[in-house]
Amino acid sequence: MNKRSFTVAGIFGDYMVLQREKPIKIWGTSRVEQTINVFINVNEVVSTRIMPGEWQITLPAMEAARGLEIKITGDAQNDELIFKNVAIGEVWIAGGQSNMEFALEFDAEAKKVIPQANNPDIRFYDCPKVKFEGQENQDDYSQVGFWRGLTPQNAPFYSAVGFYFASKLYERYRVPVGILGCNWGGTTAATWMDERYLVEDDELSVYWQEYQNGLEKLDIGKYITDEKKARDDMKSPMMVSILRKILEGSLGPVLKMIVLAGMRSMAKNAPALGPYSENRPGGLYHMMLKKIAGFTVRGVIWYQGESDDLKAGIYARLFAAMIRCWRDAWQDELPFLFVQLAPWERWLALNALNFPIIREQQDLVSRTIPGAHMVSIMDYGERDDVHPKHKRPVGERLALLARGKVYGEDILCEAPEAQAARFENGDLVIPFLYTGNGLFIKGKSLESLELIADGKKLEPIKVSITPSSVRVQVTGLSFAKELEIRFAYRNFAEVNLYNSADLPAKPFRQVIEVR
Repeated sequence: MNKRSFTVAGIFGDYMVLQREKPIKIWGTSRVEQTINVFINVNEVVSTRIMPGEWQITLPAMEAARGLEIKITGDAQNDELIFKNVAIGEVWIAGGQSNMEFALEFDAEAKKVIPQANNPDIRFYDCPKVKFEGQENQDDYSQVGFWRGLTPQNAPFYSAVGFYFASKLYERYRVPVGILGCNWGGTTAATWMDERYLVEDDELSVYWQEYQNGLEKLDIGKYITDEKKARDDMKSPMMVSILRKILEGSLGPVLKMIVLAGMRSMAKNAPALGPYSENRPGGLYHMMLKKIAGFTVRGVIWYQGESDDLKAGIYARLFAAMIRCWRDAWQDELPFLFVQLAPWERWLALNALNFPIIREQQDLVSRTIPGAHMVSIMDYGERDDVHPKHKRPVGERLALLARGKVYGEDILCEAPEAQAARFENGDLVIPFLYTGNGLFIKGKSLESLELIADGKKLEPIKVSITPSSVRVQVTGLSFAKELEIRFAYRNFAEVNLYNSADLPAKPFRQVIEVR
C-alpha cells in the first residue's frame, strides 16, 4: 500500500528526460488538500496548493542539463518522492505500428551497432502495451514502463527507428535525448484517437459504426475466453520463437509453409473486434496514450498506415483527425514527422492492396496539415517483407527533417516532389521541388516511371535528368487525349531518383491533356 498522500503519473521516474525550453507539466493524484513543493537539486522551483483528486503543476522552462535530482514533497513529514539522475534535453514520442515498434535487435545493422550503443544521454521509455482495463493484472509488465539508458544490454529492445533518430539528434545537438515509445504492431490510426473524433465526422464514423455493429452480435463470454486464449498462445515459447524468426527474416521454406498455414488458421479463428481488442476505435488512446498525454515533448515521429489499407481512400482524413486529437490532448501544436509507407507486395499470408493510395493520402497530409512533414523511404522497401530491415535511413531521415522543420536549420531535408508535368518542344517535362544541387539517379536508367495514353502503356524513348526535372522523349501520343504519368505508383516499386541530400523522390500520379 502506498503510504504517501500523493502519487505522480507513471511516466515520471529515475533517469527520465524532460523537455528543454518549454514549461514542464507534472501531474498525479492526492488523497488530501495540501501544498505540493518541487525542488531541483535542493532549490525550490514550484509550490502549489492542491485539492484532493487529480493535480497538476508546471515547472518553468529550463535549459539542457544532466544529473539532476527532483524532489516532490507534500505537507506531511517524510511525505516525499525523489527522482534521481534526471536530464533535460529533447523528448520525442515514437508512435505507430510494427515498423516503429520494430526492435533494434532485428535491424540489418544490429550486430554492428548494438555493441557500440553506450550513451547515458540517450534514454528510452516504452509505454506498457495495455489494451483493456485489468490487463495489468493478467500479463507481465516488469520489463516496461520505466526509463532506460542506452547500453548494449538495453539497446536490443529499443525501437530501431527511435534509436537512429535519437542518435542523430544527439550527434547534432549534444544534449540528452528521450524517446517515448508508444506503439503497437498491426494497429489502425483509429485506435490511437479519442472516438469522438471519429463519431463526429461523417466519413470517419464508419470505424465506430462497424465496431458497434459487431458488438451487437458478440457473444461476450465466448469472446473473453477466445481473447485470453489468443493472448496466451502468443506468449508460448514456440510462438515467441517463431515470431523472432519472422522478424529476423530467417524462416526456412518448410517453417514458412507451416507459419503460413498457422496464420490463415489464426485469422479464421481470431477473436472479433471487441472491448478487449487493441484495434477497437479509441482503444489504445485511452489505455496507452492518455497515460502520457501532457508529458512535455518537442514532437512526434510516426510510422503507421499499413493496417489502414482497407480504407485507404479516407486515410488522410483519419490521420489528420488523429493529429488534431493528439494536439488537443497535449494542448500544444506538436510537430508530426511521419514515414511514407515503404514498397512492399506480400508477406506470409498478407498482401498489400492499396499502398499507392495510402502513400498518396500521406502526401496529402504533409501538404495540407501545418506542422506535419513526411519522409520517403521508397528506396528501402522489400518485396516480400512488410518490415524493411534497414531502419537507419528511416530514423536518420526523420532526424534530418526535424533539423530543418522543427529546429529551424537551413538545410535540404525534404524528398524531391514532382510538380505539374508539361510538354515542352515535344518532350514531356516533369519539374521537381526540393532538388538541392540537382537530381541524379543511382544506376543506369530511371526506374518505376510509367506512361499510359488512353489506357495504352507507352515506352519512353529517352529519359534525361536535369538538375530540377525529368525530361522524357515519347511517341505514340498522336491520337491520345490524355496522358497518365505514374512514378513508383505500385505496392512495390524501386526508386533510384535522388536529390543532393540523397533523399529519394516521392511517388506520384498525374493526368495531363495531350496537345
